[in-house]
Amino acid sequence: MLPLAQVWGVMKLREPRPRLSHRLASLWPGNSFAVSWWPRPHVRLLRPDDPTIALPPRAAWTGVPFTQLAVAAYSNVPGDWIKDVIAPAFGMRTIIHAGGSPLGQVYWGTHRVVEAVAYPTQVSALHERIVEGRKPSACHWCGATVVSERCPFCELGRVPAMPAQTEERS
Repeated sequence: MLPLAQVWGVMKLREPRPRLSHRLASLWPGNSFAVSWWPRPHVRLLRPDDPTIALPPRAAWTGVPFTQLAVAAYSNVPGDWIKDVIAPAFGMRTIIHAGGSPLGQVYWGTHRVVEAVAYPTQVSALHERIVEGRKPSACHWCGATVVSERCPFCELGRVPAMPAQTEERS
């Protein structure tokens, strides 16, 4: 899942923390900003000549079709940036328009915001991509079958299986 947003003001935005230059540019009417969490949380002033933002490389989602983009707009703000820049970058044809989240305006610190989330639609392809090359084993504490180093259920690390012991008798 990849959350993105276009905001028309960053004065009250707390996370990701905008720089002072962003806060000053926020005072100029018409400026909008892109907010993303990839590859790290950041804010970027969107310029008419360069409206792009860093997105995961296509290799990162090869085999995991990101074919859905959910968009929530508040206060009749235009969602052209999402439609014209983000959707084509992901090769998305479908955009689902949803109502705004109840606390979205509080989180973003402005009522002029367009939120977007790109997410995979084929869970089986995502599952195969995540567990590729990993062998499932049982968590030594709770017994759940896991493929990660840390059990997502009890949060304890996996202990490698102990080799079978043979008793030697003389």
